[in-house]
Amino acid sequence: MIPIRSNADTVINENSPKDARSLLAYYNLEQYPDTYLFYGPMFTDAYAGQDQDEPYKDDKPKYEKDERLNRYIIVNDWEKGKINSNKKHRGFFPRMWSDNNAVNYLKYYGFLDFEIKDEYKNEPQVRNYSKL
Repeated sequence: MIPIRSNADTVINENSPKDARSLLAYYNLEQYPDTYLFYGPMFTDAYAGQDQDEPYKDDKPKYEKDERLNRYIIVNDWEKGKINSNKKHRGFFPRMWSDNNAVNYLKYYGFLDFEIKDEYKNEPQVRNYSKL
């Protein structure tokens, strides 16, 4: 059904698959961010920094057809291609996951007990959140 809708030139056809690779990405919903239902990062992960033990994780390889060789080749650096979430900021049923709603989470559940390092105190993000 998706290829038919895509070929119909609908108004909301933003991710129109033109070849096999983009069709696979379309079916796999790669244009949307990862969602974590049972276990995953909380909203504080955006401010936690990389995981010390395993800072990167493998991504999915992406293929394109090489016309000269007549076969598909991997076109991305998929090994250790994604930044891993900090394991100290992961949990079961991560309902507070969006850093866009961090202000609402903090107002509802209370502020975290932490101290900002001196080298980060003048960052714009820190100054914006300190006005709460």
